[in-house]
Amino acid sequence: MTRFNKIVLLLLLFAIPCKAQNLYDEQHSAKFAEYLFQSQQFDLAAQEYERLLYMNDSADYKLQLFKSYRKSGNLSLAAKRFSDILNDSIHSTSEPIAQEYVHLLMLQQDLPKAANFSNSNKNISELQNRYNLMQISMLSKNWKRADSLASLIKGVDTEYLKVLESARNMKHRYAGLALTFSMIIPGAGKAYSGYWKDGIVSLLFVAATGWQSYRGFDKSGSKSTAGWIWGSISTGFYFGNLYGSFRSAKRYNNRQNEILHQRAESYIYSTF
Repeated sequence: MTRFNKIVLLLLLFAIPCKAQNLYDEQHSAKFAEYLFQSQQFDLAAQEYERLLYMNDSADYKLQLFKSYRKSGNLSLAAKRFSDILNDSIHSTSEPIAQEYVHLLMLQQDLPKAANFSNSNKNISELQNRYNLMQISMLSKNWKRADSLASLIKGVDTEYLKVLESARNMKHRYAGLALTFSMIIPGAGKAYSGYWKDGIVSLLFVAATGWQSYRGFDKSGSKSTAGWIWGSISTGFYFGNLYGSFRSAKRYNNRQNEILHQRAESYIYSTF
């Protein structure tokens, strides 16, 4: 190897690590972090944004760091980093970061705190605050308040309107009415609440045990042991049926409410 070739080789050896080192500068690291985030490698993206914050205390890096932790499912760590990084300035932070904090609180089911924070942060616009409060009301199953807030928002998402329309049209079962039905016909209150099989079973049990009690008394009179036993069982079933009918109406309402809540929750979280 000639002397010239040796010099060229040495220059190349020194040049390669220098060029590789440039891959770790802020510009390249930011691109790599964005790639990790876009490819949904959120844990790795969070690590990269943590490193970037040492280089530059950028609001964009903070926002992406919080998003990365949230999207990775590590909500407790996301909350901790909010507290560590923003500390007392969290109530005056910019709207994008404030919105990310509201979303985090919603996901943590800390809905009162999310509403208070959205109302108290002056950088959150009035329109965005209404959106936040509407979403929080829906997550709280407060459909009337959500409907009222939606009416104040121009161009609200169609899906929200559909959910709120379903809430307005949601059928309710009245516990007192279910109880009254079952007092007249055992099991009728459960059938009224949509639990037909339970209603039929209640009717059959009360009728069958009542019939056995009648047969006992009819055969042996008031001293009939079988009559008193079956009568006691029938009475127990009858009053149990009354309580069950009362509960069935409430269970029906809770189930309808929960179905609507899951629908709202699924859409709201998909928008974060």
